[in-house]
Amino acid sequence: MSVPPWWRGAVIYEIYPRSFVDSNGDGVGDLPGIVQRLEYVAALGVLSERELRMRWIAVLLLSVSGSLAAATYDSNVFRARLPQDEIIYFLLPDRFENGDPSNDRGGLRGGRLETGFDPTHKGFYHGGDLRGLIDRLDYIQGLGATALWLGPIYKNKPVQGPPGQQTAGYHGYWITDFTRVDEHFGTERELKELIGAAHARGMKVYLDIITNHTADVISYRQCPESDCVYRSRADYPYSRAGGTDGSAINEGFLGDGVQTDVQSGRALRRWRRRGHATAHVHQQS
Repeated sequence: MSVPPWWRGAVIYEIYPRSFVDSNGDGVGDLPGIVQRLEYVAALGVLSERELRMRWIAVLLLSVSGSLAAATYDSNVFRARLPQDEIIYFLLPDRFENGDPSNDRGGLRGGRLETGFDPTHKGFYHGGDLRGLIDRLDYIQGLGATALWLGPIYKNKPVQGPPGQQTAGYHGYWITDFTRVDEHFGTERELKELIGAAHARGMKVYLDIITNHTADVISYRQCPESDCVYRSRADYPYSRAGGTDGSAINEGFLGDGVQTDVQSGRALRRWRRRGHATAHVHQQS
């Protein structure tokens, strides 16, 4: 009598080892961790009581390194994939993974007010970098992500703010050079390596370029020390020439009543800005 293949009636629990159970405290899941949680897996219905006693488990293990998938992936497939079909993993590189502690201070010397580095304070750099992202691509892809969206990684003013209120540019919004990678995050070579490694896995990379945010490096003639007194919109209607009754400088500039199509028309968000519009440019690579 022929025996039907075991998988026809099996309840299979797919596991990505590095993202399941960490048995030795190094922050990465492993095979001993799976063994430790067999009872948990069984409780989900994967094993019958008899099978549990016999210690049989039906699991499909993904490649720990992901190298096989990366080596055989057809790059033309992911390039043709539409943006709305992506599963995007967004992250601030500084708060993700510290793969290279040597760049924690961005090549600068001194304390946190000079280097911006203080992992004990939420307002300063914590050490995450591009090398950390490269090292954890397996983890990100294992979550089902098909694309990475990186927070700004460009050259930043490391620290700014009035005395006693200084914080660091870990978020990437205090840009001083849109053409260079900030040394806190690594090098241009590492950025190219990250993009190449992601592409080899069939993953896209979106680079966030905020063109309307820079560091506080622009001074106004009326207040060169950046101590301008606040002028209310009612008293100083910047959108009209010659006073409150003057003609509109740019009719509709405020965007009142404008709706933006978000997520393929499934959600509409009304933008109401006070004198400026936020501009995020997402460069796909």
